[in-house]
Amino acid sequence: VNTDFYDTPFQFRIQRIQRITNDDWSNNYDNLVLYGDGMNEIASAVRQGGSTVLNIIVADGICGTSQRIAGFATLPFTDRHVYGLFSPETYVPLDFVGVCPLSLNEEYYSSHTITHEIGHWLGLLHTFQGNSCSLDNPNDHVADTPQQAKRVGCVLDADSCPNLPGLDPITNFMELSSCREVFT
Repeated sequence: VNTDFYDTPFQFRIQRIQRITNDDWSNNYDNLVLYGDGMNEIASAVRQGGSTVLNIIVADGICGTSQRIAGFATLPFTDRHVYGLFSPETYVPLDFVGVCPLSLNEEYYSSHTITHEIGHWLGLLHTFQGNSCSLDNPNDHVADTPQQAKRVGCVLDADSCPNLPGLDPITNFMELSSCREVFT
């Protein structure tokens, strides 16, 4: 992770590893977390440190969700349900990243999934956020990221907004392509 963040002011170090075996959390992820109040239970059990301490949860159950996700993260400036993964009734402290183990979901996971989710934890949005070429919708709200109207995958010359400058930033860690390698 620190290699991916080399050109940023952020560096990370492992302070503690905690292993918990809980079949209920792992096997019932959709019902417990996505559509229920289970993340509060998990957060209460595993949360370490204050708001500046990143907690990463690696759980088999994340892979089996109906959402078919490789990871999730909370944004520092919004309730979780606004970001779209959890129900409005679910409240979780805004300081978690969850990822699927590589061996369980290789189709959706890349070696940069944790980097991508930490980017969300730090406040970054997807490069294609809003799926629009409209200048009224600045996608990720980062000035040097070219406007991108949709996810395109690892297509090097993709330009989903041909009337605007720049190609789609498919190598940006905040895209969902398999060729992510930089932050803009």
